[in-house]
Amino acid sequence: MAATGKGTKIFSRKVLSEHDLTYSALQKSCRNLVNKDIVDKIKGNYEINDVFFKKWLHTLDI
Repeated sequence: MAATGKGTKIFSRKVLSEHDLTYSALQKSCRNLVNKDIVDKIKGNYEINDVFFKKWLHTLDI
């Protein structure tokens, strides 16, 4: 989400390959983030719901 800028197309082959992730690992991570109320899933898109956390993530050089 943070890496792509938006919660769209995070399961694309390109994103998975760029970040050395498997589909199932990313799916499990997203599900855990939703369950912990760190991320919201809205109409199929994942969005970070904490404004300060989102801003902090954008300061990281990833």
